[in-house]
Amino acid sequence: MEKKQVFSLILAITVVVLLILIAGFFWYRYFGYSRKYLIQNDYYGFKLNTQRSWIAEAGPSYSQDNIRQLLGECKNDKTSSISAYKIGAFRFKDQRYPQDFGVAGNFPTGLSSGAILEVTVNCVPDKIKSSMEKYISGNLKVAGERASEAFLDLSGFGRIKYISFFHNNLQYKISEYIYVSPEDKAKNEEQIRKKYAEIFNKIISNFEFVK
Repeated sequence: MEKKQVFSLILAITVVVLLILIAGFFWYRYFGYSRKYLIQNDYYGFKLNTQRSWIAEAGPSYSQDNIRQLLGECKNDKTSSISAYKIGAFRFKDQRYPQDFGVAGNFPTGLSSGAILEVTVNCVPDKIKSSMEKYISGNLKVAGERASEAFLDLSGFGRIKYISFFHNNLQYKISEYIYVSPEDKAKNEEQIRKKYAEIFNKIISNFEFVK
């Protein structure tokens, strides 16, 4: 084999090895170093993966009996106040933020930039469910279900994205909160928001129902 052929072969092998290493790096970054979460009970269930450093936190405790009662109230709602009944709430976040972070917008001094993905499960009264489903349009899907998205400017967070979809007659709502600290706002706010937006997309893309 001529020297030129040997060199070309070595070069080709080197390129292939580099491509494999690069692909491995991105796979490891988004999936290889991940934490798996499974939320399951008699009424709803889902699973997803986050980055390893993220933690899960359940909202107020909903017992099986309590959920059964809430579902009954929801489906037989005869009151003038027509609204959804929350039967589950979960947060997935990259730091151990205070309990009320992301709800009341209470930001302690020195809090670093970070993000929270919140998943709520709601029972929607039958008399308004069909009207809500009419607003679901476009090609967005989560776990095979057609979904809608909306945006809201929230004090302290900026622009928040909400994704809503139905499964087994329940509404699942995913809220994306990104907090940028005062120190980071002037330096790299755009990069921070872009980073967390990519992480959110990865988490939502592997969202699956288990019921």
